[in-house]
Amino acid sequence: MNRDDDRVWLYPERFLLLAFLIVLAKVAIAVLLAVAPIFVFLAMFQTTRSWFEGWLRGLLTQAMILVITYGILAFLLFVTADFVASIEAAEAAGAAVTFEQVGATVLVVIVG
Repeated sequence: MNRDDDRVWLYPERFLLLAFLIVLAKVAIAVLLAVAPIFVFLAMFQTTRSWFEGWLRGLLTQAMILVITYGILAFLLFVTADFVASIEAAEAAGAAVTFEQVGATVLVVIVG
């Protein structure tokens, strides 16, 4: 069996989606920080204060997207590391892979 076939369950498109979200959030934060002086100036006037609040909400939203995305990615990598270690240990021992080794990971992948 090819070693690459063992990692089909990883669903690389999930990692690519998370990487895309990270890049997109970082670009959005960079753009929002680039226009920060304008919106800080707008915060001084009562009529344009809502624009500043909207800008600040957008900045905080992008920051939370980064935090949540990094958390999901860390969780997926943690689950992946345990799964790969158990599979490699079973292969090294010459034993067949059982459902007990794979079950929890498959459940997390299906739910996630």
